[in-house]
Amino acid sequence: MSSQNNRQQQQQQGYSAALSIPCLPSTHPTAPSPPSLALPLHPHQQRALHRCLLIEQDGSLSTGFNALPSRYGDYTSRGGVLADAVGTGKTATMIALTLASGGVGATLVVAPGHLIPQWKAECAKFAPGVEVCVGEAEHVMAGPVLPKKKRRIVLVDIADVLGSTKVWYDAFRRVYSGGRDITSKVGREMVERYRAQARFCVQSPRGPCSYDGWVYTSKLHMPTQPWRRVVYDEIQDLIEDGTESQKNLVQLSRNAGNVWLMSATPFPHGNKSVTANHEMLGFKRLKL
Repeated sequence: MSSQNNRQQQQQQGYSAALSIPCLPSTHPTAPSPPSLALPLHPHQQRALHRCLLIEQDGSLSTGFNALPSRYGDYTSRGGVLADAVGTGKTATMIALTLASGGVGATLVVAPGHLIPQWKAECAKFAPGVEVCVGEAEHVMAGPVLPKKKRRIVLVDIADVLGSTKVWYDAFRRVYSGGRDITSKVGREMVERYRAQARFCVQSPRGPCSYDGWVYTSKLHMPTQPWRRVVYDEIQDLIEDGTESQKNLVQLSRNAGNVWLMSATPFPHGNKSVTANHEMLGFKRLKL
């Protein structure tokens, strides 16, 4: 019995070791702190910034993951997991990434409500020139981000994202709201947008492009201007494969150029979390 317990303990330790993500080694290349960053980054943050910029800018790093024919969709890796330890400045690294990278559109940060004031304070501390909007309504009122305008970071409570407006969409491309068929009311163009929004949220016996479920229709999920990137901060407990919250967040991620997950403990559900994180980052379904 003791030998069996030892084997189980060793197996659990092996899983923990496999899922642990240390800081990048000191020999890893660094990126300079952006000139508009009010305070300099520490060396470990500069290494993380270099890796983030490399992933966002080098398209070759996101190829070779497609397991299905291209006609079923174009899912590639568009980001990663920033899993440095608690207190090592992950927020400052993400703010620096917003300042250092090009592209048009706002950076959306989705976090638990108690972290929103912290993000706002960190933005004021590290990047006072960045426009900060708190909530969907404030961002919509501010209008689109123009190419030569200053950067914008939009801070949204995860509870507001999960409570977003939604319609029911079925595999026959019918749309329902409040139990009523509104397909003809919304029009064919909007139905096609709903279809694109819902693809790959679930596996379906009808095929990889069939979907029965909720489509989230808020300005966060279906923005007028695509997000430059979406950053999820400490919401890893909600990213479990197959859950409604994961489908919600996958739909949100589809309208972003890049996607980043921030957590010192990114895999609370083991392999299920690994699979779910892959889908959030844009991979096709990878079952471990």
